[in-house]
Amino acid sequence: MKFMVTWSIPPAAYREAVSRFLATGAVPPAGVKSLGRYHAVDISSGFHLVEADNPAPLYEHAAQWADVLTIRIVPVLEDDEIGKVLSKLYGK
Repeated sequence: MKFMVTWSIPPAAYREAVSRFLATGAVPPAGVKSLGRYHAVDISSGFHLVEADNPAPLYEHAAQWADVLTIRIVPVLEDDEIGKVLSKLYGK
């Protein structure tokens, strides 16, 4: 399943978050495949699209960053998956 991990950086934590990112690369844990990570040009936030069969490693990863980032993790579906559901519901 795909998950969209969004984050925002409180200004007071910015330098620590950057330092940690540069030191670690914020590599996803085992069992989580990175599909792309994107950063807002105003440095306030970003999102990481990942794929995982089990969300537990995502929780662990979020907990490691929770002191410097506000993180939200949401399961997401692609258009073709949603299209099937909408066709079933609305018959088109």
